[in-house]
Amino acid sequence: MEWWTRVFNHVKFDPGIQPIIYCDNEQTVGIVKKEDERLHTKLRHVDTHQMWVRQEVQKGRLQVEWCPTAEMPADGLTKSLARQKHAEFVRQLGLDNAHQLLTTQVDTPEPVELRHWH
Repeated sequence: MEWWTRVFNHVKFDPGIQPIIYCDNEQTVGIVKKEDERLHTKLRHVDTHQMWVRQEVQKGRLQVEWCPTAEMPADGLTKSLARQKHAEFVRQLGLDNAHQLLTTQVDTPEPVELRHWH
C-alpha cells in the first residue's frame, strides 16, 4: 500500500479513495482501530510498540475493515480452492471466462492477417 501511494504521488495521480485493508480476524481489526495509547491483548505475536498499520489508521491514511473469511478474495491467492470457491473467487475479481467468450463469438470473421499463420 505504501509503495502504491509513493508511485501515485510521483506521477501526480490522486485516486481519490482511501486505501482499505480487509482482514478476516476481528480481534486484529479491533487492535488496529483502538484509540488507546497502550494496548492490552493476550495475543503473544503482536508487537504493540511498532504497529505501522495502527499508526496509519489513527492518522486517517488507511482503513482496516473486517471481512468474513468466506468472502475474502485474497484466499484465492493464498490457498487451493474447491471448484465452487474458485468460481466465487473469479467472480470477486470480476474476471470472465475468455474461452467461453471466444467460442460464443462465431459470427466474427477471422482477420486476413491471421489466416496466413495457420
